[in-house]
Amino acid sequence: VMGDDAWNVGALSAGANGYLLKDQPQDTLVRQLRQIADGVPALSPSIARRIMDHFRLTGPGAPDDDLTARERDVLALIGRGMRNGEVARALDLSENTVASYIKGIYRKLGISSRAEASWHATRMGLTTDRT
Repeated sequence: VMGDDAWNVGALSAGANGYLLKDQPQDTLVRQLRQIADGVPALSPSIARRIMDHFRLTGPGAPDDDLTARERDVLALIGRGMRNGEVARALDLSENTVASYIKGIYRKLGISSRAEASWHATRMGLTTDRT
C-alpha cells in the first residue's frame, strides 16, 4: 500500500473504508483491519496526519466560488475521468488551453493532483449527470 497523497485521496474518494500502511506494528494493523470489517473506518496515523494537514492548508471550505464557469466545466470532466485531450475535444478547446485551466483550478483549490481534482469535482456535485 502506498503512502502517496494522490493514492490516498483517490482511494478514499472511491469509497474505501480505510487506508492502512503496512509499515505499522502488526497488532495495530490487525486491529484496524478488524475495525474495517466491522464497518468502522480506519486510517494509519501518518495518513490521518496528512489528511489533517491538507485541510489545515485548504481551510474550512475550499474556494469553490473562485472557479470560473469554464474551470468548473473542465473540473467536471476531470471528475468523470477524462484526460486533457478528451476534455479539449469535449469543450472545443486546445490541449494547451485545458492545461492552463487545470493549473488555475489546482492553484485556486490548493491541490496538486488529478485525484484531488476528481475528489473536489465529486464534492462540488459536478460529476452527476445533468440530463
